[in-house]
Amino acid sequence: MGGVFRGHQGPEMFRGYNFTITCSTQPQYPGGSFLLTFTGSNRTQTQPAVNHSAAFLFPAADDSHQGNYSCVYDNYVFSHNFSSESELLSLTITDLQAQSVSPPAEHSVRLVNGTTSCSGTVEVFNEESVRLVDGAGLCSGRVEVKSNQSWASVCEADFDQQDAEVVCGEFGCGAPAALQGGLYGEGGGQTWDKEFQCKGNESLLLDCDTSDRKHNTCLPGNAVGLTCSGKKQFVTQSTLFLTWSEEYERQYRCVLVRK
Repeated sequence: MGGVFRGHQGPEMFRGYNFTITCSTQPQYPGGSFLLTFTGSNRTQTQPAVNHSAAFLFPAADDSHQGNYSCVYDNYVFSHNFSSESELLSLTITDLQAQSVSPPAEHSVRLVNGTTSCSGTVEVFNEESVRLVDGAGLCSGRVEVKSNQSWASVCEADFDQQDAEVVCGEFGCGAPAALQGGLYGEGGGQTWDKEFQCKGNESLLLDCDTSDRKHNTCLPGNAVGLTCSGKKQFVTQSTLFLTWSEEYERQYRCVLVRK
């Protein structure tokens, strides 16, 4: 599933993309069923609960899917009917346009490897502090830090698991899955001259404490590479959430919008 991003009013889905709304509940009772209601029309969908959740697939988003959704969990417990309804999830359907891609505010985007300035792969990076380079997507790559208006790779000896947790969180990704020197090449620039000392609860890598490096040089093959476990699920409340896993790296073209 792809084409979904977080807008100012909630999740937004690109027209024509498939999406899934997953209803879930705490594992208190077995069985039961989920009713997905939609306030944009009178239609509803029902599925049995499997492992305390149910997934409702929409093959292609269009204007009829825009509106407010909620999940209702029904079960028959101890000779009584039990029902619980989630809060509303507001979904907006929008056109696919290059200027519509809205990663988190602290990130910037650029088009790379295209034939013109209006084509290419959307690369999302944090302009002010850290980026992941030469990886398979937003959540993997060689760790580089901005230093004196240029980018510097980080030595494996100066970067540990807690530092990796902060970087993965900074990019909205899951927990670190791989951390290794030389994993995504060496890069051609300088090497960061500090050792990071994150506690793991910082929001940004540059919020972490640093100390002078213990080693004067970083040997070849030790530029640290990081792989995070993927994009986090976008959770709107305890019982209803919109699942998504597509990263922002996707081919786009510029779109002229006339007003």
